[in-house]
Amino acid sequence: MSNKRASPGAEVTLGPEISDEDAQKLTKLGKDIAAREVVLERRALEYLQPHYENRRPILKTIKDFWPRAFRNMSGTSLHLQHQQDLDALAFLEDLWIVRDKDEPRCFTIEFHFKENPFFSDSVLKKEYKYLAPQVEDGDKEVLDGVTNANLEFDFDQHGAPQAIKIQWKD
Repeated sequence: MSNKRASPGAEVTLGPEISDEDAQKLTKLGKDIAAREVVLERRALEYLQPHYENRRPILKTIKDFWPRAFRNMSGTSLHLQHQQDLDALAFLEDLWIVRDKDEPRCFTIEFHFKENPFFSDSVLKKEYKYLAPQVEDGDKEVLDGVTNANLEFDFDQHGAPQAIKIQWKD
């Protein structure tokens, strides 16, 4: 008998044997959990909405709140490399998110600006438009307003970014 060990990965590991019936039950339970998670996410958004509405006027009174917030966020600060972007951002006074009524995970971000030398728009809107997944019985409700299409939602595939139209000043 050899004392040599097999190389890592040489052993075949098998998962538990599951009958087709049990696999179907687990798939159904997984879908139910996913639906409940979507319901909870929607309820959390509804529950927090009054808080966001109450917070909004307070943030407007804090000098340079939004420009500083954007500059301090690692994800957005990478996109603020040009001095012109930073200069324009200095005029941002409010930010608001409007959720899509059919799929709240898609939304429009409203950027509210003070009068500035860059563009004449007071509000710029960046929309992530909901493109419903093409699934069988997509409109069929699974649980508390959640449809089959909602369960198949993937932001990268079903949240389509729309172009922003800006009225630039000369």
